[in-house]
Amino acid sequence: AAPAMAAAAAAPGPDDDGGEVSDEDEASEALGQSKLTDKKLLKKLEKVAQKEAKGPAHADAHGKAKKIKLARELSDLVTWVKGVHFKGFQPIGSKLNPTEIVSFSENAVDKHLGDEDSRPLFIYRNKYQLTRTYPAGFRVNSSNYDPIPCFNSGCQLIALNFQTPCDELNLYLSRFRQNGDCGYILKPDFLCDPKIPFSWLSDSTPSPNRTSCRLTIRIISAQNLPKPQAAHKGEIIDPYVMVNVYGVPQDAKEERTHVVTDNGFNPRWDVGTTTTQEFTFPITVPELAMIYLRVYDHDISVDDFIGQCAVPVVSLAQGYRHFNLRFMNYSRIPHASVFAHISITPW
Repeated sequence: AAPAMAAAAAAPGPDDDGGEVSDEDEASEALGQSKLTDKKLLKKLEKVAQKEAKGPAHADAHGKAKKIKLARELSDLVTWVKGVHFKGFQPIGSKLNPTEIVSFSENAVDKHLGDEDSRPLFIYRNKYQLTRTYPAGFRVNSSNYDPIPCFNSGCQLIALNFQTPCDELNLYLSRFRQNGDCGYILKPDFLCDPKIPFSWLSDSTPSPNRTSCRLTIRIISAQNLPKPQAAHKGEIIDPYVMVNVYGVPQDAKEERTHVVTDNGFNPRWDVGTTTTQEFTFPITVPELAMIYLRVYDHDISVDDFIGQCAVPVVSLAQGYRHFNLRFMNYSRIPHASVFAHISITPW
C-alpha cells in the first residue's frame, strides 16, 4: 500500500509500569527520538520538558504525579507525519521523505494528471509520500469530484463530501469492498514499487507487468426492483440496466440493455429479443478497474434512478452472479438484485 508509516517502537523493558504511558513519558520519548525539523513542535516539547524539571505537570492532592492510563500498544503505534507545502516534483529516482504529507485540491490533481510530463512524477511521489486530496472550494453545494483518477495515481487519502449521495461517493465506497469494507485497501505493486514504472497509456495496448483481461457480462434478469424513490404507489416501471467500467482512461466504457416494459418484479433480458444483452470490455489494468451497474426506469422525459451496484474487477467471481442493489445513499435495497453471467479471460 502506501509507504510504511508506523514507526518501530522499542519493546517495553522490565521497569515499565504495566504498559501505561504518562504525558511525561511521551514527551521524553519524543524529545529523545524525534528527528523532525519542525521548530514549533520541538519548542513545545522543550516547554513540556521544562515543566517536568520544575515539578509534575499533573498532580493529585498529595502532590504525587498522575499517570494517564494509555495502552502501551496504542502509544507505540503513534508516528510523526508532517504536513508540508508542495514545492514541485522531484525527478524520478530521487529519495523522498516518507514522513511528509502534501494536500492537493481536486484542481491541482486535474492539472498534474492532465499533463504528460507531471503525471509520472505525481505517481512516483505517491510511492514514497502520502498524498491527501480534497474537493475544490467552489463546491458550496457539497457535490463531489471523481475519485477514480486519484485511485489510479496512488493517492492514499481521498477526501469526499459524505453528506451527498452520488455516483462518485458510491464508486469510492465500493472500492473498499475488495477488503470487506474494513476502511483500507492495499495498492497494487506498480503503485508502490519505485522500480516498476507506471503511467496511463493513451491506447488500449495490453500493459507490461500486469495481467490484462477481457471482461464479458451478460445481463439476464433483475428481481424485486422498487419504484422510483422507493414509492409504494405509482405506475409499473420499465427498467433497463446501464453497465459502466471505470478505471484508467483507456478502460472506461459504457453499455446499456434494452427496456423491459411494465415489469419491475422479474424483468428478463434473455427472452423476447434477437439481441443478446452481452457486453465485452477489454481491460488493460484490472487492478484499478471497477464495474458499475445502474438500473433506471425509462420515462418520456427523464429516466428515474432505481438502484446501483459497483464492484472492483479483481473481486468479481466468474459464473452466474447476483449483484445486490443499493440506493443512491449506499443503503441496501431489500431483495433487489441484477442476475448476470460473468466471464473473465486473459487478453
